Amino acid sequence: MPQNQTAYSSDDLQGILKIALSRQQNQGEFSWDDLVEIAGELGLTPGDLIIAEQEWQANQTIQAKQAEFDLLRQRQLGQRVGRYLLIGSACVGLNTLTGWGTPWSLYVLLGLSLRLSLQAWAVYQPKGEAYEQAFQKWYRRHQFRGWLSRWTSRLLQSTLPQ
Repeated sequence: MPQNQTAYSSDDLQGILKIALSRQQNQGEFSWDDLVEIAGELGLTPGDLIIAEQEWQANQTIQAKQAEFDLLRQRQLGQRVGRYLLIGSACVGLNTLTGWGTPWSLYVLLGLSLRLSLQAWAVYQPKGEAYEQAFQKWYRRHQFRGWLSRWTSRLLQSTLPQ
């Protein structure tokens, strides 16, 4: 076993351990006791481990909500594409019926295409402050709706005769 005196940063250590764990023969699940034992060998206390696990769970929840938000935005973009195709084809059809002398429908199509392109860019570039603000707004609304739903169901359960 080579033992060189190279110093590793925290990120390097995480990367090396992640690769080592993925290559381990026992690729099954680890128990809490296994996690405590590994953390103890690294000099971490069980309290540190509990705090880290809570933070990890919070991050997992946020990532799941971001995936849900991204999927919602993609669905909305798909609906907009359908709507714009319908509007664009109606404009071209109307322009064709009235005589193609002045192709005003092309300007409508150009405007719709530009707007749709900007919306697609916003949906498929989930980085930056604008994305974070939109996500936070959606997340707060999502939490409020959940709270309101739970509150109304409790209210209805308490008012119904049993």
